[in-house]
Amino acid sequence: MQGFSDGGADLGQLQTTMRHIEVACTSIQMHINPAAAEATILSLSQSPKPYAACRFILENSQVPNARFQAAAAIRDAAIREWSSLSAEERRSLISFCLCFVMQHASSPEGYVLAKVSSVAAQLMKRGWLDFTETEKEAFFYQVNQAFLGAHGVDVQFIGVNFLESLVSEFSPSTSSAMGLPREFHEQCRTSLELNYLKMFYCWARDASLSATNEIMEPNAVTPEVKVCTAALRLMLQILNWDFRNDTTSMKAGIDVFSAGVRHDNASSKRSECVLVQPGPAWFDVLISSGHVSWLLSLYASLRQKFSRESYWIDCPIAVSARKLIVQLCSLTGTIFPSDNGKMQENHLLQLLSGILQWIDPPDVVSKGIEEGKSESEMLDGCRALLSIATATTPFVFDQLLKSIRPYGTLTLLSTLMCEVVKVLMTNNSDEETWSWEARDILLDTWTILLVVCSNVSGQIGLDWVWVGYLGFSDLEELTGKHAAANLFAMIVESELKVASASVANDDGDSDYLQASISAMDERLSSYALIARAAIDVTIPLLTRLFSERFARLHQGRGIIDPTETLEELYSLLLITGHVLADEGEGETPLFRDLGNLGGDKGDGGQWESKDWLVLGGAGRLSYDFGIRDLGIGNIGFKIACFIFFLEKGAWPSSPMKFKVPTAIQIHFVDIVEAEKHPVGVLSGSIIRFAEQSMDPEVRETVFSPRLMEAVIWFLARWTHTYLMPLEETNCLSNNVYQQHQSMNSKKALLSFFGEHSQGQVVLDIIVRISVMTLMSYPGENDLQESWRNLSNAFSNEKSLFLLSSANQRSLAQTLVLSASGLRNSEAANQYVRGLMVHMTTYLVELSSRSDLKSVAHQPDIIMSVSCLLERLRGAASAAGPRRQRAMYEIGISVMNPVLHLLEVYKDEFYCLTEAVVL
Repeated sequence: MQGFSDGGADLGQLQTTMRHIEVACTSIQMHINPAAAEATILSLSQSPKPYAACRFILENSQVPNARFQAAAAIRDAAIREWSSLSAEERRSLISFCLCFVMQHASSPEGYVLAKVSSVAAQLMKRGWLDFTETEKEAFFYQVNQAFLGAHGVDVQFIGVNFLESLVSEFSPSTSSAMGLPREFHEQCRTSLELNYLKMFYCWARDASLSATNEIMEPNAVTPEVKVCTAALRLMLQILNWDFRNDTTSMKAGIDVFSAGVRHDNASSKRSECVLVQPGPAWFDVLISSGHVSWLLSLYASLRQKFSRESYWIDCPIAVSARKLIVQLCSLTGTIFPSDNGKMQENHLLQLLSGILQWIDPPDVVSKGIEEGKSESEMLDGCRALLSIATATTPFVFDQLLKSIRPYGTLTLLSTLMCEVVKVLMTNNSDEETWSWEARDILLDTWTILLVVCSNVSGQIGLDWVWVGYLGFSDLEELTGKHAAANLFAMIVESELKVASASVANDDGDSDYLQASISAMDERLSSYALIARAAIDVTIPLLTRLFSERFARLHQGRGIIDPTETLEELYSLLLITGHVLADEGEGETPLFRDLGNLGGDKGDGGQWESKDWLVLGGAGRLSYDFGIRDLGIGNIGFKIACFIFFLEKGAWPSSPMKFKVPTAIQIHFVDIVEAEKHPVGVLSGSIIRFAEQSMDPEVRETVFSPRLMEAVIWFLARWTHTYLMPLEETNCLSNNVYQQHQSMNSKKALLSFFGEHSQGQVVLDIIVRISVMTLMSYPGENDLQESWRNLSNAFSNEKSLFLLSSANQRSLAQTLVLSASGLRNSEAANQYVRGLMVHMTTYLVELSSRSDLKSVAHQPDIIMSVSCLLERLRGAASAAGPRRQRAMYEIGISVMNPVLHLLEVYKDEFYCLTEAVVL
């Protein structure tokens, strides 16, 4: 079919075009020759200047999908032909779209109106840098009249929807592709933020205010509800904006186009919480105007009005209002004056007072949910606590509630989480319920409170520290210690109940039985923080729980089925391992040349370099790449190999930075006898239990592969911190006397497991356990097969291209490093060549294509090039002595292709950056 261009089109031609598009849309819906129908629709958008035909279809067609496709064609053609359109044509297209949605505001085809609004927003952005301020004001005058309700509620709603589309288009993370440099999008974003964003927020606020009186009338079903909901949603969208023009903001200077994840929040959380920092220009709108009071009053009034209607909690206006309230809890930065934080505290207290009814008293709220009430309000209350904790200090967080209650916010947080944990224990299920989500949100809140930034003033750094008491001048004064101790006891009780109940679950695929250590690691790390906040209570608790289960095993051997007790021990080992030791900081240690290792293998043979190939490589993979279950229980076995490396003398080439957690350093200061130190007592009891696995009879009846995995994992984690440590002192206390006492206590603990005390004995035990584990448990053959499959997928398949850039580098580095275990340098170099040859060949062939400039910007090509450059970076970083020749050859072969790609991708920031870094 020839195109549908406007040239010389008369009424008959326009009607013919409309019928063609209507028939095509109907055919697609009826699945009649869809390929031909799609080609017809595509020809409309690809025709030169099809605007008259598209307008005719929008104004006359009775087929909604045809109108939708006509709007899409206007967008595609206008973006493509923008540079050739006159200023009048550009303005006319935008005005037509705005007028169309206003005139058809009451149309039932909302998706058509939303599409036309989106087209108007995209075209306005496309011409943003070309339009004069007068032209922009003319467009926005029309929108403002809609906001004021001058043309009715439906038009008012459309006006709000248009600004939603506009704000979305100007935000780099949600903007549409226009084939323009990123600098264009950044200039548009900056202009909107500085000159219009605040004005839009005020328009949305005023629209909500104007609708509020009507909403509060006895008749609950009013058109104004729709307007108010949309306006609240727009205000939330604006507060989610990445404000970057306040130079004192912690987000200032962050490149939104940089690859990888954002680093403005260094903690890994399950719940999203972004600080809102719009700067001092927003003070009058958000703080001094009474905006928060109005919003809280609106929600409280609606809540009371519909208190008998349980469905109301989940209706759009309620959800939008709560989300906006929660977002205002994250308000921080220079929007508040320099008054020692008093105004921000008042702001947070006001919000907390309004939110309390959502979550307090916890037992009543929980009971209501279990009886059928919606959980969404309670979950939003938990999110609000997380936001408040993120926006302020632990001390201020706790003090807020003391202004209106006899207890602090930490006590409320602990009580709330204890109630959630009780529900989890009562309703033990593999299905994720509201209590699962509430637990994760509240755990994130505890994590925020117990992990303190390097700079408390608000400049987030990346050097986070475990703190225990750090951040609380005296946790006893804040009742935080008591709250943390009670909560941790409840958490452990819950985890043990889940572990015990899992035995009765006949479903071998249950989430609990299949959960690997890595999958639980995030939650366990949060548990550890809570435990360290009351370490002098929680360590004895764990010691008692272990002792009870050890005794139960001993007393019931051969009489009582030990499975439940073993599952409880598995859970306790994971929890205790996280409490006593951190995973470590910095890079995973690299090993020296493994080919020189020798020694007794344990079965009469000698260890050779080939024995370390898979074990050493996969050990690093389990750390860096996060693959913890390549075989049956292999994470434990990999770390067992790591411990064995240390015993054989393959010491790390860079120092390990594992240290005793701060909470343990600065507590138990009155205990200077090593054998009585609570951490030493707990550690010793676990090591003695693990040593029993050397007895074949006990191993057969007690130490299942699952339990042995946890034992080995615990020993490896514990070893990095306590066994014959290199560093002796690192105390964070400001009190000189306390620091002296703490150093003595820490010295006593570390010396007990040091080289000149029990360290060599414990090392011998751990090495013997590790070797026994490798000899007595299956799984390594599965590991080798998995490793080969992974290497093959890396070299020959594109499925791994979906990994993030960081994982691309880490995987390449890991696979190249595994060449260290080959017999000689020739084998290592051949392995590296085989691993990388397909990637280098692809780059060489791509750079030699005559049509490179035309195909290089196709999305799949950009993705492939980016992934391969990341992999080359990772492989290059692993170029040790044995692998240097292969890496030099690879470097020489890709040098010219990379230089060629630099020229082709000079306007493609990400690919350019990767090529330059390489």
